Amino acid sequence: MPEMRVPPAGPVVVPTCFGALSGHVRYRVGGEERFVVLPFEPRADLPDVSLETRLISEGDRLQLAVTLHPSTPVELLEAKVELRLSAELHREVLSALANGWQSWSSTRELDRARALKPPSPLLWFLRPLGDAGFTRYGTGRGVFHSWSFTHLRLRDGFVFVGSTAEGSGFTVLRLDLQTGSIEAEKDCAGRRVIDKPFRLLGLHVARSPSLDTATDGYLEAAGIAPRPVEGEKAFGWTSWYRHYTNIDERLIWLSLDRFAGIGRPGDFFQIDDGYAPAVGDWLLPSSKFPHGMKALAEAIHERGFRAGLWLAPFVCEKRSRLFLDHPDWLLRDERGIPVSAGWNPSWSGTYYALDLSRQPARRYVRDAVATMSGEWGYDLIKADFLYAAALLPTSEQTRGERMADALELLREALGDKALLACGVPLASAAGRVEYCRIGPDVSPYWEDRFLSLLDYGERVSTRSSLANTIHRAHLHRRLFTNDPDVFILRRTQSKLTEREAQTLFVVNYLLSGVLLFSDDPAAYGDEKQLLLRGFPMLTPERFEVTPIGELYRVLLEHGPHRYLLLVNLGDREQTIALAPEELQAEVAFDQVSGELLSARDGLSLPVAGRGCRLFKISTVAGVDTVLGSTCHLLGGAGDVAEISRNADGLWFRVREGLRARGRLVIGLAEGKPGTLLPVNGTPRAVGERAGIRFVEAEIGPREVSR
Repeated sequence: MPEMRVPPAGPVVVPTCFGALSGHVRYRVGGEERFVVLPFEPRADLPDVSLETRLISEGDRLQLAVTLHPSTPVELLEAKVELRLSAELHREVLSALANGWQSWSSTRELDRARALKPPSPLLWFLRPLGDAGFTRYGTGRGVFHSWSFTHLRLRDGFVFVGSTAEGSGFTVLRLDLQTGSIEAEKDCAGRRVIDKPFRLLGLHVARSPSLDTATDGYLEAAGIAPRPVEGEKAFGWTSWYRHYTNIDERLIWLSLDRFAGIGRPGDFFQIDDGYAPAVGDWLLPSSKFPHGMKALAEAIHERGFRAGLWLAPFVCEKRSRLFLDHPDWLLRDERGIPVSAGWNPSWSGTYYALDLSRQPARRYVRDAVATMSGEWGYDLIKADFLYAAALLPTSEQTRGERMADALELLREALGDKALLACGVPLASAAGRVEYCRIGPDVSPYWEDRFLSLLDYGERVSTRSSLANTIHRAHLHRRLFTNDPDVFILRRTQSKLTEREAQTLFVVNYLLSGVLLFSDDPAAYGDEKQLLLRGFPMLTPERFEVTPIGELYRVLLEHGPHRYLLLVNLGDREQTIALAPEELQAEVAFDQVSGELLSARDGLSLPVAGRGCRLFKISTVAGVDTVLGSTCHLLGGAGDVAEISRNADGLWFRVREGLRARGRLVIGLAEGKPGTLLPVNGTPRAVGERAGIRFVEAEIGPREVSR
């Protein structure tokens, strides 16, 4: 039996492999407040509570778990630990991730010169969408917070810091890069603990040479595993980003006919907001859909697609029958006033949160989702504005507990049907949903300058969406399948330039597992070619992101193939210099322009403002290999299934599902420059660049090897 000790009255600082650890707990018993220093002993006893602690500090790993066992009912006020990095480690820190409160919240890596600002008070009506109403923002440069997890980018490697106890309440990580301090604070104020153990804190800290392995270690410690999904990438059409709420049955039928010209069996066709009479009245019939939603799901299935349907299960607008007929189902503050969940110009202004602690409200949500996925037959439910379930904590549940409970309610109603969560705290969605939005809504323009100046982190913005997609890329296939929101290629009803639209498509395609759009594919002109270069749909197996201000260098891998993506979210052209040791390649092929460059001495590459460049980087080591192509974004991985040689020349076999035609460049293990080499039966001239011999050939869906 572990030794029992009374917590000390003075501060306790424990040396660990990362620095000095200290902490405390505040709680109230019978109106009297208690302050307890964490002793970091296996067990410590007080008259009111016992504290059970598990602390492991070895090598490059630190794990902490603190559980409170009450002997009498207590009210929690605060639980916090602080890790002060060692001076040696602090000197290595370049930047750290500020993970936003929910899907739409701005997420960036910040360095010691940058700060995280709360939104302007002018935006009080949008306050519920973010964390400013219940979170203290840091003051000064290099002082900011991150929800549930963060990582420190070092000069050589990463340190991942994450909470392993989000089920009992969210954890805000407060970072001060100036002093090297990281505080982990539990969002638990007001929570009553009566007769069951309560997990106060859980922390995992580990150093690793790559962010991928660092994140994997955190998931193992937290017991998180992503839910399986069908296919390598989910592709489909959604009604929102072109028609918004202006949809009816005729338009959906027409859009289904148009999507059938490009969609594949198993792709998604998703009906978004606008089918219900009002937000909240999900099952009431609408005059705009006289044959009902079940008939549409059946029509979608007849075309071979999977049917998707949107709802915002935890909110309602004030003109809805739900709001008018069931005011007792609404979440109310301490004054008894319905709690606003935000303001939406597409609805009737302010919308309100449901109180899921009320059984009739729970039954209503469960029945609505079960009807959609069961009786109506929809395969995918897009559940939006989910943060509303966590707006107010109670004495029985923290925000984190309320959010987890709400998602479990959806999961129970859905069974094995797929769930796309949107507007949700990411830690709550981890392991509970198949797909999760990881950024704000994309807009048919680059940026909302006004809301950006007011520091509104949840604003609709293509630029902000792209930044989130990049900074949360490492979560893909780990917490869930990343959904970056849609791409927009259309030339009408959009203010995006061709360059901006290309950047949005390429980044969304390469750094996520969902690719949706709302354009009319039948109206595409030349822009269709870029979309066709995504077939067959692939997602790189690994990506490594390095931010350089507003410029991002992303190294990608798919099987033996390596790629370099450069993204410039700034307004002005920037040039990046890449050393040979960074590239580890002999040649670089521009997957967009088709230019072949020597990379042996490194590269200096300009990237236009709001633009991107994608290269396949290769080394020919005694084997014929694809150097690149202009018919698939992932040339070599997405276009060619096999390369072989015989006495009649060189042969390549095209991958099934290829849709675009283009130019293929193959690096040769042997061949004399200036001579002809038959490629798929057609003589091709052997060229040379930087000592690499190569041939070029036309490639398209009908090219096959002997």
